[in-house]
Amino acid sequence: NNSNTDTIELPFCAIFGKSFILSIIDQTEFNLKTLSEIRSSFIEYYFKEDYKNYPNVLFDYHKKLIDNNLLEAYNHYLFQMGAENEFTEWLDNNTEKYESFVEWYTLNDNIINITENNKYLH
Repeated sequence: NNSNTDTIELPFCAIFGKSFILSIIDQTEFNLKTLSEIRSSFIEYYFKEDYKNYPNVLFDYHKKLIDNNLLEAYNHYLFQMGAENEFTEWLDNNTEKYESFVEWYTLNDNIINITENNKYLH
């Protein structure tokens, strides 16, 4: 028995899928640059509305990286072993961005803090 005030809770994979599909629509190739663009776009779509009802500690962390203009460097750092030549070329052209990321990333205040209250397990 649903009333007008009840909301349907979708499985998290549906919320993830919606934001993911929206973030890849304009992509025509896959490399470190486009992977970073997809991940950034995903967070933008997710934080338009879904974060309110479907919180996720990792996506909160990615938003924090975006707010500090560090997600691109984080993505390249994270996936560098999958495309070493692309990473090296990116690093040669973005040394200052990478150094800013490393400085921020290594501060204890910027560690992902997973607690009983924010963990995501179903």
